[in-house]
Amino acid sequence: MYYIPFLIFILSGVSFSDELIISQAGYSLYEEKLAYFCSKEKLKDISFLVLDKKTKKEVAKDTMSFYGKYFDKYFYIIDLTSLKEGEYILKTNQKETSFFVKKDIYRNLYLDTIKNYFYIQRCGMEIPGWHKPCHLDDAVVPFSDKKLVDSLILTQLPCYHPNTHIDVTGGWHDAGDYNKYMGNLAVAVGILGVAFEEFNLVDDFNHNDYPDILEELKYAIDWMLKMQDKDGGVFERVFSGYEYKGLPEKETDNKPKTSDDRYLDIDKFTDIAGKFLAASAICSRIFEKYDKTYSQNILQAALKT
Repeated sequence: MYYIPFLIFILSGVSFSDELIISQAGYSLYEEKLAYFCSKEKLKDISFLVLDKKTKKEVAKDTMSFYGKYFDKYFYIIDLTSLKEGEYILKTNQKETSFFVKKDIYRNLYLDTIKNYFYIQRCGMEIPGWHKPCHLDDAVVPFSDKKLVDSLILTQLPCYHPNTHIDVTGGWHDAGDYNKYMGNLAVAVGILGVAFEEFNLVDDFNHNDYPDILEELKYAIDWMLKMQDKDGGVFERVFSGYEYKGLPEKETDNKPKTSDDRYLDIDKFTDIAGKFLAASAICSRIFEKYDKTYSQNILQAALKT
């Protein structure tokens, strides 16, 4: 069965006549390869054609599968799984677009992920070309009745007095709102750790004899360790709502214990602790070869959880 509810969701607010949607990153030779056609009207002609981009010769011809109607749009699936490595043109009677199939497609995605995504999301330091040092005053414990986005920040009995400042600088911004969530970050750390092991991602782009993926993981793990309380519990998030839309370095004055410090959500949940534990255990294992002391620190944090 095909699963495209997320695609339908993200297109639900888009205004268009017809759209032919392919993976902009290309397709892996070894995996299922699907494209999608979305239309305001039910299609009478559901045929599609695939041409070799260089020779313009036909390499595949078939019909789309109707998936369903959602948000007043008709969704069709185009199965390209049989295609071999190469560059192609996908044509329907309504639209056409080009795409490619490669063996090592995820290698390029990996490079972009490490060099251009997670690094840019770093909080608490300057990222040249992107932002200056930011949120150097993270974070302060809110009063128990403090609300943001119409909800209480804290939902548990506080374990620290209001206005207590705890250093939780660093980590990765979660999104354009610049908040930092332990649950999301720990999952990302765990996935990157497993990827490092499974695919031997030891690339050293900056030539310092240390895999770049481990440098990025260490930046995140350092923040994770700051977010662990002395009893082994793990704080949930650093949070300031969703209103701020400017540069990260201008959200606060970067001076601890002033009135614009962001809030530290000191709630401790079992699921958050579980994610922290799993990510820490994985990273303790992979850092052992490169930094045994750091590896042991991470392991002790996992055992303490």
